[in-house]
Amino acid sequence: MKTHTHLSRGFEFSFPALDTLVLVEERGDLVLIRATRNSFSLARKLAFVRHLAAEGFISDEFRWSAPENPDAERGIRWVIDYTWLRYHPSFLAHSRRCLYRVIAGSVAAWLAMMGLLIWQSLG
Repeated sequence: MKTHTHLSRGFEFSFPALDTLVLVEERGDLVLIRATRNSFSLARKLAFVRHLAAEGFISDEFRWSAPENPDAERGIRWVIDYTWLRYHPSFLAHSRRCLYRVIAGSVAAWLAMMGLLIWQSLG
């Protein structure tokens, strides 16, 4: 029995003007391009694929492949998907600590204002 192992290479690209992140994975006979938004026209997709091939990110055999076939087993498959984005656990911990400080500060300021209000109304 022969088993085929598919090595996957991944490259991330950012397009701030389009507010889009792109992950390009080459898996043997298939290039999977995951974009976070549907902000690429067909002409831009073709130009991006040709640029990827010219720069060596994907094999030259994909240079003239059409990126519009979602059920392709070979060629290029363009998917709108943001599930590959993950936050680093240290970033989440830092965000939680900052949020707790903001909430604690807000509660302390509110208590101080209420105390001042009550103190002024009594005196």
